[in-house]
Amino acid sequence: MQKSREKYIYILSCAQNGGIYRYSFQNGELIFKDKTPLNRPMYAIIRENKLYVILREIDEATHFGGLLSFDIDENSVVIVRAHGVAPQIIKLLEKTGCTIINATCPRVLSNQKRAADFAKRQFAVIIAGDKNHGEVTGLEGFVKEFCSECYVIENTKDAEILSNQICQNSSINKDNIVLLSQTTISATEYESIGKVLKEKFPSIQILNTICPATTERQEALKKLCAQVDGVVVIGGKSSANTCRLFSMAQDFSENPEYRCKFACHIENPCELPKEFFSLEVVGLTAGASTPDEVILSVEKSLYCN
Repeated sequence: MQKSREKYIYILSCAQNGGIYRYSFQNGELIFKDKTPLNRPMYAIIRENKLYVILREIDEATHFGGLLSFDIDENSVVIVRAHGVAPQIIKLLEKTGCTIINATCPRVLSNQKRAADFAKRQFAVIIAGDKNHGEVTGLEGFVKEFCSECYVIENTKDAEILSNQICQNSSINKDNIVLLSQTTISATEYESIGKVLKEKFPSIQILNTICPATTERQEALKKLCAQVDGVVVIGGKSSANTCRLFSMAQDFSENPEYRCKFACHIENPCELPKEFFSLEVVGLTAGASTPDEVILSVEKSLYCN
């Protein structure tokens, strides 16, 4: 716990170093800096329908209709982000002859392998997570490569609807169903989804595929909200795990059992709400891939204003 002499603002920071995603991105960046000549065209896949152009850091997003529209060839370098991509995308890249730097999170790689293994055995694969998230669409790709049934659900309501659909589908073996999750899903939400499906399909296999760093970060936030007047969640507005942290912080701020009464989600210090500068104790938490320098800049802003 730190104290500002000027403002008497206490800043209790948690989850600053993120988890395996952060490691994976930094590892990919390290490979890029150490082994990639800067005079070569460089790209980083962030989704199946977007590319980020790389110079020294990720620059700006550009929509595209297909990989070849960027003239990726044997002189290009493509970095696969921590969330991973579907195998079909890798195959397209390999055909161009480009250099591929795969910075996919090791835990995501493990989940991709497990999804493919169950798909090979013709299991119906259910993925719990954000339907439009890159990690989830990548997992879908590994399942569909083996022509297996694949379903994506986001909450217990989806699970109930899907349960009824599967019950009415005679082509699905009810003993061959597996549930796995996006690595950054809320552990509570995943447990609730699993219970709904287990009631209908007692033989379902429920895999523990949540990244431990995600659970630790969420637990740290819970403890933090008991000790602070307000929480600042730092990270991208499109980051699934950061948005989930903010949603949790909002819930805690509305719960009278917790000291925290304010929560905000920002990407940089300029977005800090004015009321946070008058709070006695401020907590900081961040998404898995939020750079340390951004977190430090927010902390500095709270001290100096």
